[in-house]
Amino acid sequence: MMPAPVRLSFIFAALLSMTSAAQAQSLSFGGDTANQPLTIEAQNGIEWLRDTRTYVARGNAKVNRGNLAIHADILTARYRETPAEQTEIYQIEAVGRVVLTSPSQTARGEKLLYNMDQAYITLHGGPVEFKTTGQVLTANESLSYWPDKQTAIAKGRARVNRAGRVLTADTLTALFEDAGDGNVTLKQAFAEGDVQIQTDGETAFGDTGQYDTRTDTATLTGDVRLVRGDDQLRGAHAEVDFGTGISRLLARKGSGRVQGIFTPKPQPKPQKE
Repeated sequence: MMPAPVRLSFIFAALLSMTSAAQAQSLSFGGDTANQPLTIEAQNGIEWLRDTRTYVARGNAKVNRGNLAIHADILTARYRETPAEQTEIYQIEAVGRVVLTSPSQTARGEKLLYNMDQAYITLHGGPVEFKTTGQVLTANESLSYWPDKQTAIAKGRARVNRAGRVLTADTLTALFEDAGDGNVTLKQAFAEGDVQIQTDGETAFGDTGQYDTRTDTATLTGDVRLVRGDDQLRGAHAEVDFGTGISRLLARKGSGRVQGIFTPKPQPKPQKE
């Protein structure tokens, strides 16, 4: 039989004194949950290391507060004593099958660092994912998220998929905004390094790029290519309007040309009678 979970519940009203102004729907222990108790539980026990002011929960561990929860194989919570002689947790570390959830957002990875003083969350140690209503942001190396700023930076062939538009780059900076009903939505994405934007039947390539969901447009700079099937356009700057389906390609200022390569499709040979 599996041992019963061990639960450690902190009941101080001012458990976490947060400087973050994040809303309750964000992946944050701040906002409307700031005065709710925090609970840590684990399948294989919880260690209290007084000398280092640390709690370590092992085996199907979970920490939750309000509608936010962190699951992992091992959870480490670091705390300090406040002038009012209360316990204040300022950092949470998680290792192994990490899942961070709120009602409208989910983040996954192998390792997590949640720094509450600086109000940021970092996932790393392998493929990571940040999923909100309507879009998914993934990366091969790391993903950092600032809930109060609603900003995420993903590194390592990062990829954001929204409404059939797939933006991929070495580094992506994603800006979110409130969408109502407790949800957030992607507002803008800035891409650097081997940028690709894929839609149904067309792929755009560049060195840097920017995608604005409010206008449903993208710009690309550098070695730009627009590819549809065997046909392609080459230039130094592209403006793509996904709503109208119109793309505009420009050459470098003062020099260079725009090039189009159109490959004819082979005509079927007439059948012999």
